[in-house]
Amino acid sequence: MKDADGPLLQFRLIQHLADRAWSESRRVGLSSRDWAERLYDLFMLTPPGIGRRLSEKSIELNFCRQMSALLGGPAWWFGATQKQESDAGWDISTRVPGAWVYFQLKASDRVLKSGERQFMGHHDQLLALRALAVNPLEVFYVFPTLGNTVDLATAKFDLIPNLRFLDVSVLPSSIVAPTTAAGSLRKNQMHYFKLNDDTLTVTIHSEPMEAGLLTADGLGSDIRGAVSQRARRDSSVESAERTRRYLGASRNRVAVYLPVGDSWP
Repeated sequence: MKDADGPLLQFRLIQHLADRAWSESRRVGLSSRDWAERLYDLFMLTPPGIGRRLSEKSIELNFCRQMSALLGGPAWWFGATQKQESDAGWDISTRVPGAWVYFQLKASDRVLKSGERQFMGHHDQLLALRALAVNPLEVFYVFPTLGNTVDLATAKFDLIPNLRFLDVSVLPSSIVAPTTAAGSLRKNQMHYFKLNDDTLTVTIHSEPMEAGLLTADGLGSDIRGAVSQRARRDSSVESAERTRRYLGASRNRVAVYLPVGDSWP
């Protein structure tokens, strides 16, 4: 057996032990906290470079759960895979005063030599999000500083403090399509987003434009405050239809409807 196979075999062994630990925890009634601590210990045994990449879907599922606590108060989440036409939640958004907030989730385990984490995003997606961002704190790109399962275990599975938010409304209304080094249009139409966590900025290429990023600190209350100012406009059939189109146009998107005041049934 090649020496290079050793780390992979070790990782597979850790996976097997994790499965066994989960089965045992259910049998003996282990608390979720104790289970998380055991899983953390197992992941810390994973050799460097072997951690599995975190997918946008995995981030999406945990983002919605943890973000609800950050936002405080009632929240109703919608995802791109929902059976949107039959979901009763759409009726709530047209009858109860509140407002929508939109999130485009990203994932990347690529860290450049500069220390920046690089993400990718399609030009059409960027333009659509900018057009949707009529108000501040309404539309966000979400960039995790965690790239793989080792990063996640090191953070003890706490996602929200390791997210950086780009308020899309701060971007210019006109954004140039990405180009190659030779100056021709890039065939895949993908922008590079380079996140610098030291300066809390992201640089979007090809024609570089830099924007500041937000952390989760205080963001929930800021979003709630912004929502209260546009609640009447957003609680309408037109806004619900706009959200349907947003969710159906691309993957890895979520939207949340935030009721205001004492309007929640």
